[in-house]
Amino acid sequence: MANILYGVEGEGMGHAVRSKPIIQHLLKKHNVLVVAGDRAYKFFQKNLPKKNIQKILSLNMVYVNNEVSNFGTLKLNLKRIPQARETIRKMKKIFLGFKPDIVISDFEPFTSKFAKRYRVPLISIDNMSISTRCNLEVDNKFRTIGAIDRAVILAFSGGADYYIITTFFYPKKDEIKKRTYLVPPVVREEIQNTKPKKGNHVLVYQTSDTYQALLPTLKNVKENFVVYGLHKNLKDKNLTLRDFNEDVFLDDLADCKAIITNGGFTLISEAIYLKKPILSIPVKKQYEQIVNATYLEKLKYGEFHEDISKEIVENFIKRLPAYEKSLSKYKQDGNKLLFKAVDKILGQILLKKN
Repeated sequence: MANILYGVEGEGMGHAVRSKPIIQHLLKKHNVLVVAGDRAYKFFQKNLPKKNIQKILSLNMVYVNNEVSNFGTLKLNLKRIPQARETIRKMKKIFLGFKPDIVISDFEPFTSKFAKRYRVPLISIDNMSISTRCNLEVDNKFRTIGAIDRAVILAFSGGADYYIITTFFYPKKDEIKKRTYLVPPVVREEIQNTKPKKGNHVLVYQTSDTYQALLPTLKNVKENFVVYGLHKNLKDKNLTLRDFNEDVFLDDLADCKAIITNGGFTLISEAIYLKKPILSIPVKKQYEQIVNATYLEKLKYGEFHEDISKEIVENFIKRLPAYEKSLSKYKQDGNKLLFKAVDKILGQILLKKN
């Protein structure tokens, strides 16, 4: 048994949702303490015993009309400097008191930095590190934001001893750096137990609640849309807006005919697992989302567009049978390969320590 400190980034829900099955797997054999902030902390409050979770600061991004606001993001996080100092003091107490044998980080910067400070073996488990650990084929016009993204990733999770990267696409083996494992995306139990069927609505999920073009565009398309992410509950012609409720969302996901979303990894990977075609419109300046959308289109699981329009949505709907055919070939045996990689690395680390 090992003491494992598990840090989870609180921006959005993807980090928390995919970390939950891994943490549950680890708890069967190890003593695990989770540190997280913002929405991730609230999620784990409902899904883990109180003794296994500690709240820390989460660094967040600000979005304006489906685009990352660099100024807004900087301004927000500068205001949180006092909270950052408090988190640093708290993390020091955790390391000295809990005495972790191993640290695992899902893009959580405080756990990564303290692991290096106290020379504790660090495992990075996320999907973003594929940009720094592999050579990707992405349009050259995104080169600048790609370079910025890689710098941020290295600042958050660089210097790990091992990397487990969850992915639905695979660069050539000879391009992958050492100590890096590529495994299929995490599939939570609720998704594995879902029996998908093709209903008559399109599921829409948005990260940016200021995306002004979205609703007027959808109103002009002769389809039924169920929309999440705008923090509203109302019915407006062919639109049904819902505030987030996990159980209702899973039902809407299971029964939809297709999905319109940004480029967030978790929903895209769950949609692929359930064989739902995806129209991806990444948040602008979000390179990770652009990468996901690029490979989604390469694999013919759906489409990548930088903006939304009536014509784009209508043409996407017309091409659903072709995307369904490509998705029908996707195979994944739950989380077996992921858990195998986790257990293998833990075994190697603990063997060295002993």
